[in-house]
Amino acid sequence: MPSNRDLASLLDILYAARKVLNYKAGMDKAAFEVYPMTALTVSLPEALTTYLQEQLASGQYKTADDYIQALIQQDKARKDHLEPLILTINKQ
Repeated sequence: MPSNRDLASLLDILYAARKVLNYKAGMDKAAFEVYPMTALTVSLPEALTTYLQEQLASGQYKTADDYIQALIQQDKARKDHLEPLILTINKQ
C-alpha cells in the first residue's frame, strides 16, 4: 500500500503532467492548422452522437472536427508524455 507521501508525490507529478499535456495539445492544434487535412468518416452510436452534440452546444468546440481533433491530440500527448512518467513511477 502506498504511503500518503507517495500518493502526494504522484498527485504532484500528475498535476505537472496535466499542465504539460494542456500545453502540448495547444501546440499541436497549430500543427493541424498548418498541414493539409484528410477526410475521415466516423459512424457513432446514437448515444455518442448525442454526447458529441452536447459538447458542441457547450460552446467549447465549434465543430465535430474540432472536438475529435482535440480528443486525438489529448490521447497522443497522454501516450507520449504521461504514460512514460507513470511507468517510471511504477518502477521506483
